[in-house]
Amino acid sequence: MGVAEHGLRAFVSALGPTFTAPPVELSNWHNVIEQIERHIRELQKAPVADADKPAKSERLQRYSEAASHFFFVKEAWRNHIMHARTRYGR
Repeated sequence: MGVAEHGLRAFVSALGPTFTAPPVELSNWHNVIEQIERHIRELQKAPVADADKPAKSERLQRYSEAASHFFFVKEAWRNHIMHARTRYGR
């Protein structure tokens, strides 16, 4: 899960949303993912030249796919592992 968290931080850094206090390193995944989704919605609304529309569409698709993957990793594994809700092993 630590590796996945570094991936989430890298995604936030590449996406560039502005995070309010606490910083992303101290925020919980739920809040980080909500801010990512908010940022993607803002990008969707931003005007763009006709020539740039295909690139914008492709970029937004990649961002949306990544955000949804992080959400489902959080729901399926991260919360259960990090909060000791599930026991793994023998």
